[in-house]
Amino acid sequence: MSIVQIELTDAEREALETLAREKGKSAQDILKEALGEVLHDASSFDWKGAIARGEGLWAHRDDLPDFDELRRESDRDLWGRD
Repeated sequence: MSIVQIELTDAEREALETLAREKGKSAQDILKEALGEVLHDASSFDWKGAIARGEGLWAHRDDLPDFDELRRESDRDLWGRD
């Protein structure tokens, strides 16, 4: 097991201590539980599904630049080897 030091603002520390008292737990236990939830959520996040759900999001926008032209501009030879 490792020990990790974090910095909290006074308001964060007070809120943590209040929550710990209300839950009848230590501040350390509250932080461990919160971190466990964040790490679990991050590891189970369906990023492929999120990308798929965003498909066509900008399809009907007419205020966007020409992305093909932007790509062509970025493909130019920056080192002058053409």
